[in-house]
Amino acid sequence: APPIGFFDPAGLSRGLDTEDEEFKFLQAAEIKHGRVAMLAVLGYVVPYFFKLPGILDTTTGLAFADVPAGHAAVTKLPSFGLVQILLLNGILEGATWDIMYKEPGYAGPGRIPMIQKNPEKLKTLATQEINNGRLAMVAILGLIAQELIGNPVLK
Repeated sequence: APPIGFFDPAGLSRGLDTEDEEFKFLQAAEIKHGRVAMLAVLGYVVPYFFKLPGILDTTTGLAFADVPAGHAAVTKLPSFGLVQILLLNGILEGATWDIMYKEPGYAGPGRIPMIQKNPEKLKTLATQEINNGRLAMVAILGLIAQELIGNPVLK
């Protein structure tokens, strides 16, 4: 995937052909982790600039504005809210498992139909998605690490 090209520093795919099921699984996992990391960076940065109005937890009176930004937000979440998030993640993972791992990056029939007609454009967008996902994985680790050592990037 240019500009990085094939990237496997840990050698996990050594000896695997690109048509092997295990290679496709590793490739699909990288795409999925990249997508999650891109959303994580967005979810990490946005609360520093925007807070939802209203009450998050009616039993304690916790408002959205009272929830800190960054990783400290996890400690303020109501336990039932955390259960809801984990349950939704489990449902989404289970619902997309078969689709996602048949062909890496495949999101199901009818997705982005105007792009699917042009295979060269689809390949370019897939390469961009992989590279942006790799960058996002590094970015979210950097944001969290900086906050944990007491030097947050955003304030």
